[in-house]
Amino acid sequence: SAGGTNVSFDLNVTLAPNLVITEVESGESSDNSNGDTSGHGDWFELSNLGGFPVNLYGYRVDDSHNSLSASAMVTSRVIIHPDESIVFVQDMTPAQFRTWWGTNLPATVQIIDYNGAGQGLSASGDEIHVWNAVATDNSDQVAAVGFETGTAGDTFGFDLTYLDQS
Repeated sequence: SAGGTNVSFDLNVTLAPNLVITEVESGESSDNSNGDTSGHGDWFELSNLGGFPVNLYGYRVDDSHNSLSASAMVTSRVIIHPDESIVFVQDMTPAQFRTWWGTNLPATVQIIDYNGAGQGLSASGDEIHVWNAVATDNSDQVAAVGFETGTAGDTFGFDLTYLDQS
């Protein structure tokens, strides 16, 4: 037949990462029960429940506004592997967080400083939002969580058994 056309192309589909915020603590709620009187900044734990590593370079986090424009960006190449959790800290360095946490924090835990203007968790309740590097809309989040008023020295942990229900 005359005029036929064949077109060939490759389509690469990238699965959405399965990143979950699994623990949160506002520095305001700390009772410094480990004997450290210097206090600590806000921190949260991000876990990769998916089956492939995720490069967090360019990802953005916001712990106050649910706003890409107010978010802090991950500016280093940080890989979070399947079944790995990393800690994001504010108003302290990774070394200061390790000192505050104590010796039971494994040396392999990655700690990311996300200091940014306007960031800060409130012990009276707040939210954390995480966007990937190409997000253009506030609602295009890869992970988010909200929490109510906290108790001094207690973190908010999230029951992952509820996440695996179909």
